[in-house]
Amino acid sequence: GGRDLNEVSGGRICTAGFTASRYGNRGVLTARHCPDDLKYGPTSGIISTNPGVSPNDTIDFQFHRTLTENGHSTNAQFRATSRDASGDRTVLAVGNAPMGSVVCHWGRTTTYDCSTVADTDTCQTLYLGNGVSHRYCGLDVTEDDVSEPGDSGGPWFYGATARGGHSGAWDGVESYFTRIGRVAVHLDATVLQN
Repeated sequence: GGRDLNEVSGGRICTAGFTASRYGNRGVLTARHCPDDLKYGPTSGIISTNPGVSPNDTIDFQFHRTLTENGHSTNAQFRATSRDASGDRTVLAVGNAPMGSVVCHWGRTTTYDCSTVADTDTCQTLYLGNGVSHRYCGLDVTEDDVSEPGDSGGPWFYGATARGGHSGAWDGVESYFTRIGRVAVHLDATVLQN
């Protein structure tokens, strides 16, 4: 988790979230509003370009299966504080962030930053670019905007506890992430942990 996701056509676009298991397959989570045809970093053939998504289009999560037939594997680690492997963490717990708690995130654009949860389990209309907006629910809101375009899908966490996946921001005001509890409820998946 936390690595760059690029469009198969070549664009730099989103960030991988936490790793998960869905219907016996391991893979990686990202934001539902990210394109479907994603590749893991610069390499095609590592994750499926046919993601699993929630039937509820207000939940901003999608799941890309790891293509194990090509010899790839998936573990419970995520990029947290730096671009090299020494900044990776292993997920030890999974839980929604309480009101007023500190949360941190990793995104391909902003890298590492933290804020405090100002509101939980809300619905917000997010601007997705090119004149497109969409209403998402199950979002937690932070006190500060600590994100930029390209961070979408990236992990929100505290220490080694998975808290959610990045969804968007009100520029300069606050950031939004989809609560980690929505992975099980709406995607029928389980975040990998040790």
